[in-house]
Formats: sequence, structure tokens, C-alpha cells
Amino acid sequence: MTEQERIKALETQINELIYSRNKLLKEKSDNQLLTNPSIADALSDLMEAKRNGEVGKFKETTEQLWEMTRADYSGDIQKDPIKDMEKFYSVTPYFELPERIGVKAKFKRGNTVIIGARPGVGKTKLLANLVYEDLKEKIPIAVYSLEQNRVDIWIAIAQLWIYENHKMSISFWKMSEIMKDPKYASIKQAFNKWVSDRLVCVRIIDASGYSASDIKRSLESVTQQLKAKPEKVYVDYLQIISREQGFRGSQKESMDMVSKILTTKCKRMDNVFVLLSQLNRESEEKKKPSLADFKESGAIEQDAGIAIIISRPEDSSGDFTDEVNFWIVKDRYGGVRGKKTAFIDKPTFYIGKDESF
Repeated sequence: MTEQERIKALETQINELIYSRNKLLKEKSDNQLLTNPSIADALSDLMEAKRNGEVGKFKETTEQLWEMTRADYSGDIQKDPIKDMEKFYSVTPYFELPERIGVKAKFKRGNTVIIGARPGVGKTKLLANLVYEDLKEKIPIAVYSLEQNRVDIWIAIAQLWIYENHKMSISFWKMSEIMKDPKYASIKQAFNKWVSDRLVCVRIIDASGYSASDIKRSLESVTQQLKAKPEKVYVDYLQIISREQGFRGSQKESMDMVSKILTTKCKRMDNVFVLLSQLNRESEEKKKPSLADFKESGAIEQDAGIAIIISRPEDSSGDFTDEVNFWIVKDRYGGVRGKKTAFIDKPTFYIGKDESF
């Protein structure tokens, strides 16, 4: 984003804040806000957070106030819809899956994407492929890894880079040779330079123990570190996100809450959240996957703009083949649903392998 574009964006935000302030003043003059006791409590919490310097609590309470009051503003006169649509299409409002993956799917900004698979099929490896492509394009991204640590993801990215740039299929354990053997020093140095040029646009967070609210709050810090909002946020994976503090509902209700929190944050940031999920055990017996296969099915698939299930056939010995199937089981915006098959390099899980290797 150029400096002129940044200034223009700030001016737009200022105008929106002025518009919101005027609406609040009108509501206050009508004495509507003062009739809601929850708002009085929230305002008290807000002042307490300010006195104690609790930045996280201050931001969270501010968002709660917005949630309490936004329904009162729905009767306001709407802006010109044509101008809104022109503004929407003035920039590309979506991201596409990398061409090498072979799946024609568009991820619309402001929407979550849910990708499901059975354990061991390769959903985290798919995430590495997507992150690698984002890094190539220097797209600002945030990755919340609740299962693997940061080093694991960087190793996976290195495997993909080496495969693509040096025609070498290196397994996870063989990567130690690249790191230690002097004969690979030039490859190690080239990869280090490639990564160094892109560290400004990526944050990979070891998010073990994070709740959805923790992720939401963390994104404020990530935006400051990147000096831009992350265009994509990856979460791996939903079922091991910690429950909200004090929540006592069922696992399904907990997942519904996670989905609502992340979906709301995605809409407000106007970016794309890619959420990885496990599938129900019953999905193993089905030939054709469906939305109902998502574990703790409910708000997860309802809130998503696109839902994709990945599967891999097994050979006679029970080992996975080099095929990976992508089933698009939901596309809110009328994209092509159905099955697409791609081929991987098994040691690296590089999708769209070069048959000449």
C-alpha cells in the first residue's frame, strides 16, 4: 500500500468514526442507551480497565459495547448501494487457491474458510502449501498453530521451497542433513535469504492453549507488528482451541462459540480466516463427504463461506497414495462444487508435483 493509499484509508476510517459518533450522540439524546443496564455495567468495566491500564480488557469491553448497541442503529438511512458495490469491486474482493493445487475456489474477504480432514490425511501439510504460496507473493499473514510448533511449520515450508527450487524431495527427518552438511550450505544460505525477505509479512504463533478470544486479541498485536492487517489468518486446528474462561457448555456449544468469535473478527477485519478442522469418525465409511462430516457440526459449517474436505485413497498395504482429493461441499457464492484430484510429492507433500522428477 502506497503512502497516498494509506492516508486515504485513514481518512475513510476517520469519516466512519465521525459518522458513528454522531449516531451515538443522537442515541444518547434520545435517552435510549441509558435504559439498558448492561451498557451501564460495560461502561463501568471500561473505566475500570482504563484506570488499571488493562489494554486487552479495554479493547474487549469496547467490542462488547459495540455488540450491545449496533442493533439500535439498523434503522439509519443506508448509504448509496451502487457506491458500496463500486467500492467493493474497486479492489479484488477475494483470494484464489494456488493454481498448482488445481482447485478453482475463491476465498471472499470477510468470510471464513473451513478445511476438514481425518487425522493423518494432511491438513497441516496443506496449510504449509498455502502459507508457502502467500510468502512467495509477500501477502501479510498470521498463522496460529495449536498442534505443531513454529519450527515444524518452517521446516515444512523449507521442504516445499527446496522441492520447487532445487528439484530435491527431502523428507522431514532428512532435512537435518540440509541444516548440518556443508555441501548443502549454498541451499541453506539461499533459503535463509528468501525467508529474510519475507519475515516482515508473516507471524507464525505457537498458539497451544489459546482460546478464540486469545486469538482475537493477539491479532491486534500482530497487526501492529506487521504494520498492516494480515490478509489471511490460518488456525490449525479448531477442536484443540481452549474453551473460553468460565464456559461450562457442551463441546458442540464450545465449538459454536469459537466459530462465532472468529467469524465476527473475520468480518470486522475484512480478511480471510482459514480454519482447519477434524472430521467425524463416521466420515470414514462414506464415499462422498458432506457438511455433516465436520466434527461438532453446527455453527462451524454454517458460518463458513466455503467448506472443503480433503481425503486420500489408500493402497493395498493401507498406506496413502500420492493422490489427494479436494471436495468442495459448500460455496456460499455459487462456485463449482464437487471433487478435484491433485497429486503430491509424498516426502514433502508438495501439491502439484513435477512428474519429471
